[in-house]
Amino acid sequence: MRRAAGIATLALVLVACSESVRVLESEPDDGPTTGPTTPRLDAGLDAPDLPDPPRNATAGPTNEDPCGGCGAGELCTAQGCVASSGHTMVESGRVHTCLVSDGRLYCWGSNTSGQLGVGDQESRMTPARVGSDNDWLAVSGGELHTCGIRSPGELYCWGENSKGALGLGDTGKRLAPERVGDFDDWEALNCGGDNCCGLRDGGRLYCWGDNHEGKPGQDDPFDAADVLEPSEVAGDARYLQVALGQGHVNAITMEGVLVGWGRNPMGEAGIGSEEPQTRAPLPVDDSAEWVSVGAAQHHSCAVRADGSLWCWGTSPFGELGGEVADAIELVRAPLQTGAELDWAAVAVGWFHTCAIKQDDSLYCWGRAIEGQLGQGGGDPIPKPTAIAPEQRWQLPVLGGFHTCALDGSGDLYCWGQNSGGQLGTAGEERYFTPQPVSPP
Repeated sequence: MRRAAGIATLALVLVACSESVRVLESEPDDGPTTGPTTPRLDAGLDAPDLPDPPRNATAGPTNEDPCGGCGAGELCTAQGCVASSGHTMVESGRVHTCLVSDGRLYCWGSNTSGQLGVGDQESRMTPARVGSDNDWLAVSGGELHTCGIRSPGELYCWGENSKGALGLGDTGKRLAPERVGDFDDWEALNCGGDNCCGLRDGGRLYCWGDNHEGKPGQDDPFDAADVLEPSEVAGDARYLQVALGQGHVNAITMEGVLVGWGRNPMGEAGIGSEEPQTRAPLPVDDSAEWVSVGAAQHHSCAVRADGSLWCWGTSPFGELGGEVADAIELVRAPLQTGAELDWAAVAVGWFHTCAIKQDDSLYCWGRAIEGQLGQGGGDPIPKPTAIAPEQRWQLPVLGGFHTCALDGSGDLYCWGQNSGGQLGTAGEERYFTPQPVSPP
């Protein structure tokens, strides 16, 4: 078994400043967080020269513009330029989902704490418009809260706030978006559990919320209070991506180094040690080759620049895939999943994993009883399995037990558990195959 002594789990929500943006990852919330991340607003950061990541590991076309230039309203895919529906990114909390479409924000699903941002606490079975603003760039969902970025880079949060997850300096819930601080240079965002982390201009990483397991990364005592406002993570590193699991955080630095911190009794941080918790970032190894990472409840996965896929943590339903599909023992450091070298990006849910290959094909594996794998059955699948192979996909977002993704044309599909209306299909019936979802 090949191991990379290190740590990593990232679910980045890169913020997009163009009209076509690819979703990078989702990370699970206090349960799941897939959550996916946000495409960066500013691609001009002074990042070091890294190996070119697979095309789908970033938002939109690569610097080499493999499509040769797409027209207005088109997306660049492995099949060339295709018409876009206008949907730019989808993100998921544990039992709710949000979509940015042409600058408009829609959310649906469970709304017990106001996490939909529509001014009340009534759940929605179909996409509901959040306010009337047309300048939303990104969104990310936590367990019972949501945060988003509006142009030119302003941060807003709403929902449950008992642990300071909204970053507003208090613990009162909000039923509609409220601006967080005065900064207007937020570029990326990822929420999970009762926490969020965000990237500001220059790659500065800030985290806030529940501090029981050190997720804010402040290098503070074990009994430190919750962090009620965005606070810069300890150390002087600058970051490209960040992802939050249930109790841990992973991030990729501008040098391509993978780091992690927070809860680690089951190896979820991937740092190779048996330390149950670390409250400041620790590197995985000496390599600088990581391009995508996803964090979840008790497992994480990441992709290297050579297209290899690595996972660690626990695998009760085969969510680690490959050689460790049925592992009972804890995998405390990254272990390669299979031998393929054509992976582009990965997303992680509570007990399932999905990844995109460089040809925009989608693969999922792990727990399936709620339909979250989208392959038509409910039996666990311990190895990467193609989902709707006739379609091309952008990286999906994984909630607790559901999955949503934009296809190559930017159309939205969801599948899996639907007890809170998180699929947006106008009911609570679960689906075992991708179902189209359209905002009003």
